[in-house]
Amino acid sequence: MASFLKFTRNYRNIINGSKVVIVNRDTGMWMRISKECFDILEEAVLKECGKEELLQSFQDAEDREYFEKLIDNAEGLGVLSDKEEDSKRLETVYLILTNRCNLKCKHCCVSAESISNTISNNEIDTIAFKKVIDKVTASNPDRIIVSGGEPMIRKDFMEIMQYLRHQYHGKIDLSTNATLINDTNVKDIVKNVDRMDISIDGVDEKSCSIVRGKGVFEKVISAIKLLKEENFNEIFLSMVIGDFNEGLQERFEELNQELGTQSVIRAFVPIGRGKENKEIFVDSRKSNRTEFEYTNEEIKTARKGMVGIRCGAGVTDLTVNYDGYVYPCANLLNACYSLFNILEIDSLSNFINERIETCAGYKMLESIQPENYEKCKECKVNLFCWTCLQDIEILKGNDEKFESNCKMKRDILYPIIWGEEVD
Repeated sequence: MASFLKFTRNYRNIINGSKVVIVNRDTGMWMRISKECFDILEEAVLKECGKEELLQSFQDAEDREYFEKLIDNAEGLGVLSDKEEDSKRLETVYLILTNRCNLKCKHCCVSAESISNTISNNEIDTIAFKKVIDKVTASNPDRIIVSGGEPMIRKDFMEIMQYLRHQYHGKIDLSTNATLINDTNVKDIVKNVDRMDISIDGVDEKSCSIVRGKGVFEKVISAIKLLKEENFNEIFLSMVIGDFNEGLQERFEELNQELGTQSVIRAFVPIGRGKENKEIFVDSRKSNRTEFEYTNEEIKTARKGMVGIRCGAGVTDLTVNYDGYVYPCANLLNACYSLFNILEIDSLSNFINERIETCAGYKMLESIQPENYEKCKECKVNLFCWTCLQDIEILKGNDEKFESNCKMKRDILYPIIWGEEVD
């Protein structure tokens, strides 16, 4: 069977006069070519030309050599291929065990409920969660991330984790506040987890208590020491940074060095309880600052190595909520993005490949993709400016902040992407 050149499902482009940028949406890698070369390549794809057929159409040897390199680069980028694409495959699945938590952090983006709440919020039971695990593991993702709320508050937490480990041989991450880890459960935890992501949001009792409450800092430090005693070293310690605590970042790095953990700096996002308590992180006196300045801080210094948006939501990544409903992303748990209930389908892999694009939630997700979203689709840097689709979701109802955010990033990005200043 003859093989034809075709663009992959990850392929996106931006056309800007005599230049075209081609982007792989899964990896963020990109290349810039002339519009003339792009037209030749696009015509070859439309006419179902093979690679050799296209190359032989060039009479000039130099042109042929140049275009062969261009095709090789596009294939290496993962946006062009003469082979049939493999079926969609999950890389990461988030399992949210509960929306309840034993803390009430001021910046909690999911507004986690009190631990005192009963399972009246549609939390599925142990048997049902094991069925969820069966369906997820049958699709064989590379990684499963267990989170909440605080997942450890479930009475069946250890039973679920043991079952998950038994059924699944990939990497298991646990996202936790670590306050419930103690000398009676630590051995069982490390048997069933490959990596742990622990939130601390401070460098000492004072800075941590502002966000997470009194006594949390020492509990986390104690948990880390217990994990270390069990020779568990894949520990990532995170801190949310904003206007009022940005000076603590260096001390946070030092704390991680002292503990033998790896640091993760997260941007403050004004959603959930974070929206109600944003004065803890955002200095309103900085009138020129946008709420996403820190999210995009790397843009300001990225003169080299700039990558495009990397988003696997609904394609390589899925999130299963505590009620069994599946969402494209852990950051988009709004009802409008709900895809299906995993307990109501036979095969997760089959559904992803055959039916997911028909879901209302998937269509809603597509509507906020930068190349489709009304305010972004004509922009010449739209595949580079957003770090997460959640940002669009948050800002789409605020025209003033949206425009301010756009101008800041457009002015920075345009020269990097196109090699020229904004008109």
